[in-house]
Amino acid sequence: MTKRIVSCLLALLSAAILLCSCGSDTPSASSGQTAAENSVQEESKAEETTKETTKTTTATKATTKATTKQTTTTTATTACEHDWIPADCQNPETCSKCGETRGSRANHVWEEATCSQPKTCRVCGETVGSPRAHYFELATCTQPKTCRYCGATEGQPKGHNWKEATYDAPKTCTRCGATEGKKLSVSDNWKGSVGTSIPQSFTFTNYKGQIESEIKITKVSIEFKGNNYRDTGEMIIKISGTKTYDINGDGQSRSGKIGIKVYDSAGNVWKEYMFYTPSLTNGETFKDKEVSFVGVPHGSYVVKLLDVNTG
Repeated sequence: MTKRIVSCLLALLSAAILLCSCGSDTPSASSGQTAAENSVQEESKAEETTKETTKTTTATKATTKATTKQTTTTTATTACEHDWIPADCQNPETCSKCGETRGSRANHVWEEATCSQPKTCRVCGETVGSPRAHYFELATCTQPKTCRYCGATEGQPKGHNWKEATYDAPKTCTRCGATEGKKLSVSDNWKGSVGTSIPQSFTFTNYKGQIESEIKITKVSIEFKGNNYRDTGEMIIKISGTKTYDINGDGQSRSGKIGIKVYDSAGNVWKEYMFYTPSLTNGETFKDKEVSFVGVPHGSYVVKLLDVNTG
């Protein structure tokens, strides 16, 4: 197409030159050439011009192709290999290399309101609403009024409401059940001892002066029980032994009699008692038969066993 246009232009140019030559008054004296010769020369020049133009056009096309190819190669070479940063509540998904974005922003990540902070986005810090109110639990013996949610406190602990120690339980708080120390010990308030050597035999003599029976005591123990409501307690004496003699012989079964006296720490007789053994024949034994005294004040006591004489 380009060659055809150039050929037409050259033909028009040649015609114009020919018309100019014909319109001259006289041919050039110096050239000595005819109009026909001049036309031939002009056509030859026109062909040369056409060739040069064709070469230029071809070179231009080649240059254009090379430039286009180079541009395409450069464009392909410089395309971004995206490294996408995940979207958050402030930014859509974003390439860390070129800044290109796609999609939309993510939702907020809300943390619930606390007593000191409103509902807050964990990512961007945006807030909604107001802090929640404290939820106070009542004060205890050891803790002041305290918020269940955040641990904030108000006021002071109530303090314990102590009930004094008893023989059954240590000092105890009636509100929370806390204890302090230990329960009362009987040994702290009462002490008892046996003032008679054991084992030992004891006799009962009738009004005629006859020994009716004899009991050998093999064991004596003393226990105390505290009274939680008063300053007095109970004394329990346990006696064990064997019947060794009866005035009516081995087949006679009857109770033996032994005297008991209790002395306080000042040596005064606090109690006296006639102790009866179970009904026994000679050789029979008894164990831990009890004698009990109540209303025993705090103190130390000595228990003595005695022969009984009714004469």
